Amino acid sequence: MSPLANLPNAVTLGGYAATLAWIAGGSPWLAAIGLFADEADGPIARKLGQTSDFGSLLDWAVDVALATAIAVKLGGVWLLAAPFVIAGQTYLRLEGRAPAFGSARAFLTCVAVWR
Repeated sequence: MSPLANLPNAVTLGGYAATLAWIAGGSPWLAAIGLFADEADGPIARKLGQTSDFGSLLDWAVDVALATAIAVKLGGVWLLAAPFVIAGQTYLRLEGRAPAFGSARAFLTCVAVWR
């Protein structure tokens, strides 16, 4: 099976779509679905033996894109901090570390939902 077409990547992209729908004005439940998908895709990939460099990069890229979009939704000081967070997380990834960008995305999502 192609690493581009597997269940973990479908979960990642489904969570991306749900979060974008929430950002566009949808129900906060869509944000919860997006966060659940972000937490589930890695364990699913490991359980099914479908881990890949592409899947790891896809998950990271979705986290970066959504954290940025949520910072835009929040506006103000959140928006000003976004470039620094993205630069720092990109540096850590290039250094071979496993940045917890999903955690930043989760934090920003919670702030935006409860705001």
